[in-house]
Amino acid sequence: MEIIYNYTIQLIRYVLTGDKPELSETIDFETLYSFAESHGVENMVYAALTSLGVNVPKETMDKFEEANDMAIANEAMQALELEMIGERFEAEGIDYVPLKGSVIKYLYPDPSYRKSGDIDILIRPEDEKLIDQIMVKLGYERETEHDDHEVHFSYRKMPNIEVEVHRQLTRNEDRSAAFFRNPWEYVNLKDGYSHLYQMDNEYLYVYLLAHLCKHLYLGGAGIRLISDMYIMSGLKYDEAKLNEYLQKANLERLRQIVDSLCSCWFGDGTGKESVTEVLENIVLTGGSFGNKATEEALKVNDTYDGRVRILINKVFLSKKEMRHRYAALSDKNYPWIVMWCYRIYYLFKYKKWIMKQRMEETFSDMDRDKAMTELVTAIRDK
Repeated sequence: MEIIYNYTIQLIRYVLTGDKPELSETIDFETLYSFAESHGVENMVYAALTSLGVNVPKETMDKFEEANDMAIANEAMQALELEMIGERFEAEGIDYVPLKGSVIKYLYPDPSYRKSGDIDILIRPEDEKLIDQIMVKLGYERETEHDDHEVHFSYRKMPNIEVEVHRQLTRNEDRSAAFFRNPWEYVNLKDGYSHLYQMDNEYLYVYLLAHLCKHLYLGGAGIRLISDMYIMSGLKYDEAKLNEYLQKANLERLRQIVDSLCSCWFGDGTGKESVTEVLENIVLTGGSFGNKATEEALKVNDTYDGRVRILINKVFLSKKEMRHRYAALSDKNYPWIVMWCYRIYYLFKYKKWIMKQRMEETFSDMDRDKAMTELVTAIRDK
């Protein structure tokens, strides 16, 4: 899959920066499509393939084209729905702030490049009942399974419009929860409107980074959320204010790691660390919002000292495992310390080359585990 990963990143880099890639001639385009689709970037990949004139088999290219047409239609439909909802909120005196994809898509070369599964809006909690009445009148049905969700409640409208109305920006246990507790202190009324608010660049950047952080800790985040951070890096900032916000949100280290990955993918490649490779692997292998295996791996590194765990697993085996491996121990109930001493004696006397190999593997695993632990430290809940 390494070829597919690199090919996809080169195509997205071309769309976002204009840097013409040197593409491999041998590529499985069906696999490319499946991978791009799993990350919700198949429309950007299609745009690059078309612009570069890459010869893609017709059957696969038809899939890309259909996905691109769908992305254009969904973006237009979501924009119209948000405009209609906004008009009703303005008329009823309801303050609101568009969030995430509804905002950042306009920073992409084309708004349809930034796919979004729903429309996200922040409101004041005291307006929830009135909003519910408005949304029903607009043809939406409330998704009751989300009614107890601390962050948002949801609505659905046929054929495929979903709206998440946020009471707050983050979960209470998020590492940035304290900073985002009073978002209305950090938004400004948009010119020409009475109730439409928007975040300044610094607050929007830190919020999107916090959103990425949450998804990483819950199992991973896809290419799309990394490209969002790259897009955001092109805006002008008050660096003192941005650094203050990052510190208050406990996201300073994550910002460095994400910047390093953005540089590797879309920039000059400087600043790459071992933790950058860990983040890259999590992003590329997890799809749009990660997977259970990654979540469990992150939780293990968050709970135990990974280096100690590796040492225990490889040297100090369980009683059952040692009885299975060593006939001299199979019918005895020796204390663990005796069994471990026997194992170490046996390895040094008869298996020195295995010991050398195991030590090399352990140090390699320790390096990877250290990088994983560093990432977990940067994204874990409070």
